[in-house]
Amino acid sequence: MRGVRVFNSDFVEANIGRFEGPLRHILIIGEENKAVAEELKTEIATREDRTRTIAALSASVAKIDSDKGKLFSQIAKTIGEATSGATLRSYRKPDAESAFGKLQAAKLLTDAELEAHRATVRQEQMAAISPLGIPSLGFVDKA
Repeated sequence: MRGVRVFNSDFVEANIGRFEGPLRHILIIGEENKAVAEELKTEIATREDRTRTIAALSASVAKIDSDKGKLFSQIAKTIGEATSGATLRSYRKPDAESAFGKLQAAKLLTDAELEAHRATVRQEQMAAISPLGIPSLGFVDKA
């Protein structure tokens, strides 16, 4: 035969609290265990908050990585276009990321510097010119 314990309503209210609906099994008994149960609820809530924060931060990192990839793809397209004069895919995102990684000292260009570099890259090679001849200078002696 099983031992059955019966608790009066004062004990239940003091140790478990008020509840609505049918009575659930009493698994935690005593003031000390009730405090541990409350602490556990707090820890569970903290864990859930941290899990949500981690998920949000992970999504943010994934978005930043995606945006970075799009930027490098755009940079590669611009460089490929500037060096070949057409939109070719010979210079790609991995090339742009690799070149960026090799930079020793990153420096932001002003708009004027950017335009000067862009104009230099877009210059087309012209036909070679023949070497210049040095004209001979003659001296007239007037003495």
